[in-house]
Amino acid sequence: MIIYDEADEIFLQNVKHKSINILNNHMTKLKMQPQNILFSATFPDEVLTSIKTFFLKYQAYMIDEKDLNLKGVKLYRILVKDCKMDVIKYIYSEIDM
Repeated sequence: MIIYDEADEIFLQNVKHKSINILNNHMTKLKMQPQNILFSATFPDEVLTSIKTFFLKYQAYMIDEKDLNLKGVKLYRILVKDCKMDVIKYIYSEIDM
């Protein structure tokens, strides 16, 4: 399984840098094709066109802004100078899960 977060940025770059084609070349060498999951807050038409050329068959689940429920969501911005894993461990130790 391959998960793309901020997929709009990744596939927008495909138009400019062809980075997705490089990924596609690696994936064609695999014995089994992975499941691909894309997350993004926005999918402009240019990005959707790029995605359609990369994934021939897909299902999309779009959520309208009015349907979003963000209660309990917190945003953290942390400048990481050291090991990112140490920062992630610190964050998880500080929040209630």
